[in-house]
Amino acid sequence: MKLSPIALRIILFLVAGACALAATRMPYAYYKLIRFVVVIASIGVIPLIWDRVKNESLKTIACASLIILAIVFNPLIPFRLHRDSWAMGDAGAALLFACVAVLLPPKKDINL
Repeated sequence: MKLSPIALRIILFLVAGACALAATRMPYAYYKLIRFVVVIASIGVIPLIWDRVKNESLKTIACASLIILAIVFNPLIPFRLHRDSWAMGDAGAALLFACVAVLLPPKKDINL
């Protein structure tokens, strides 16, 4: 399956939007869903960053941030935080995914 760079950016912006929406009051099921979405998106985009980004420090910071994000949003062993703390984390995750979507260098097609 091939994924165009524009489709990848759209997916990352959708994940960012879903995280931003999670910063508001939503049903608990939405927060459970967002955990899976963030972990899958984080793990899925790390190899792309590692392959495409040439700046070593930017590559390291982006990948480390996504790994930490995947650990914190892990649905198998969930972190228990207050709603306000999660709102800041959700906003940070939205910002991180939006930055990755903007800064990820394009490549013709991505083989999945």
